[in-house]
Amino acid sequence: MFPLNQCVDAVPPGEAGVTIKPRGIPVISVVTQGLLSNTAVARRPDSDTPEDMFRRYEIPGAAHVNQKSNDNKPCTADIAKAGIPTGAANCEGILEYGVTDFPIEFFMNSAYNNLYARLRKGTPPPRAEPIETEEMTDSDGLLHIKLDEASAFFCMPAGYKAPFGSDKIKGLYPTHGEYLNRVNAMVDKMVEERFLTESDGKRLKASAERSRQ
Repeated sequence: MFPLNQCVDAVPPGEAGVTIKPRGIPVISVVTQGLLSNTAVARRPDSDTPEDMFRRYEIPGAAHVNQKSNDNKPCTADIAKAGIPTGAANCEGILEYGVTDFPIEFFMNSAYNNLYARLRKGTPPPRAEPIETEEMTDSDGLLHIKLDEASAFFCMPAGYKAPFGSDKIKGLYPTHGEYLNRVNAMVDKMVEERFLTESDGKRLKASAERSRQ
């Protein structure tokens, strides 16, 4: 974790004080996989009581920083002029593959929509299972993330993805048509369950269609 300001030390891993407490207002916490090792201690049950309207969503494969957020930030020279450390992730994987383009913004959009629906209409946000984790045996007590098909890796605060080879892709999706069918079915399900907005669902389908080219 990073210091809140220059006058305090960084919050140590496992600090229970980072847990969001009930506040009597709707709260949705969105946590990327890249930050999960530092924030798993803040996990707590979802709630729909008037005193505690809370949801936590953990997004597998997502990093705190993706290429879109990099594109929208000030350039390195301007950051340096402001006297702020760049904090650029600079690991071997990012140098080889670049910063991930995982669209975390889609899940933020749905979270904002669900928060608005809770505030204006009293509609409870959907619930989601957390990422499956297991504790490591190291001295920091951090967590190891278990994914069946891991191709996402993290180099704080960003991340990168190592593309599957052609044989792996063909094994998963023998034809482009089958790929599209599976993508479209999953997108429709996520839109129906309100984990994606309708407009972002259309964008994902269009992106899948373009992957043929």
